[in-house]
Amino acid sequence: MSSFFKKHIFKFICEKIMKHISKFLKHKNGRCSYACLEIESIESDEESIVWSDIPYVDFYKKEYGEYIDKGILYAYDKHIKNGGEKASFKIINLVETASDTDNGAVKCAAVSATWQALGHSEKEIEFIYNDIWDAVINSEL
Repeated sequence: MSSFFKKHIFKFICEKIMKHISKFLKHKNGRCSYACLEIESIESDEESIVWSDIPYVDFYKKEYGEYIDKGILYAYDKHIKNGGEKASFKIINLVETASDTDNGAVKCAAVSATWQALGHSEKEIEFIYNDIWDAVINSEL
């Protein structure tokens, strides 16, 4: 077996992959906000965010991609500042409703799913409302 092959097999076996599904559902001022997002975190020196080939992926990227990216990057930045390992991310699934899914809900679901896929607790996340839902991670630095 070549050393190139051994190196890649070893990397594949040792690679740390974690998934998490986060369902964000909050109600404020007579309005419901909902999003469900599944994210996979792969320990890797190559940092990236990619999407699985899910139904409506082009619509989701256009409609919510910016807010999903912001949520992932916010949680990842906190993770790195806390001494966490580098990772890349894959968006496995997104569930939304035409009436209840908004940018804040999608960002909150992304923060929560990413933070937990990186091995942290949702108890460290505070969801706050100021005209739109947002997430704040209260972890020790």
